[in-house]
Amino acid sequence: MSQAKPKSFSVYASFTAKPGQYEAMKEIMQTSCDLNKGTPGLLQMVCLEPPRQDKPFVFVSIWESRNAFHAFLKTDRMKAFHSAKAIRELQAQAMGQSSAEFYSVFDVWQPELQTA
Repeated sequence: MSQAKPKSFSVYASFTAKPGQYEAMKEIMQTSCDLNKGTPGLLQMVCLEPPRQDKPFVFVSIWESRNAFHAFLKTDRMKAFHSAKAIRELQAQAMGQSSAEFYSVFDVWQPELQTA
């Protein structure tokens, strides 16, 4: 497993579900997470489910570089995801407030993963 390093590029995004649309928003988040898995240049990804339905889902991904992230956005699967009418309609129905911020990784600590 690749590990994040200082100076890596990070995306922090949050998405709040509209009232009554929590499960639909959760489905969108799971689809987005699945699209990211195994992407070249993606070092780490964390999707956080909120403790309450009025709080946002949080998505954090750490990339080798800004270029790796932008290359991912240009892949056929991401273009298809963002252009799919069903996804656009679901987002319009389910997604409330959202935001995305871009950061450079300042420092990282992660224990070595133990295998049995």
